[in-house]
Amino acid sequence: PVTISSLMLNSANPIRKFVIYVPEFALGEARKLSNEISRIYKRNTEVISEKTLVTEETMRIIRETYQERSGWLLQQILKLEAVLKGDQTPKLVIDADTAIVSRQLFLDHEGRQLLHVSSECQASYYSFLSELADLPTPFNSHVSHHMVMQRDILNQIMIYLGVASTHDLLKRALAYCGSDPTLTVSLDYEFYGQFARVLAPDRIRLSRLCNLAVGDLPPNPKA
Repeated sequence: PVTISSLMLNSANPIRKFVIYVPEFALGEARKLSNEISRIYKRNTEVISEKTLVTEETMRIIRETYQERSGWLLQQILKLEAVLKGDQTPKLVIDADTAIVSRQLFLDHEGRQLLHVSSECQASYYSFLSELADLPTPFNSHVSHHMVMQRDILNQIMIYLGVASTHDLLKRALAYCGSDPTLTVSLDYEFYGQFARVLAPDRIRLSRLCNLAVGDLPPNPKA
């Protein structure tokens, strides 16, 4: 609810609907919340099980390889699948623990998406992306925890990399990690952002971003 409230308050672009992806066991509670969200904000809100996006085989491979960290990799695959299986409308993908605290434009009047520059530079992310393709040395990070993703650009990236599905992409990631599950890869924000800059530069604008953890926020002077 906090994430959605922050979007309604601070998005400079109109929001048509919300789609929330949750584990199967959380469907009941999530649907109760979605009814309340729809009532308050007058927006269609849909709750979908993760199982509709990824196969049991994909989930099994992720669980066996990453064990207690499997949810971290699964949520990356879910983001890509949600965009690939959706319609052509640009999708604002956002983590459930993220809030937008200032006015943000996500698509400009020319239809270009704003690609936020963050400070979360992870060397292993870039090493993996360079394994996938001949990627220029990145000068910016794009781990913004929210990002507009467009299906045609994502399809273009997949074709460029020669992968037919997210399952194939996952296998490439696991081959890179080998038997070391402590290696980290990016299949969501950094993946999309870096390759979108290379393959669709006319469709994006870079924008600075201040990413803060809750503990980094200044104290409320009225508290």
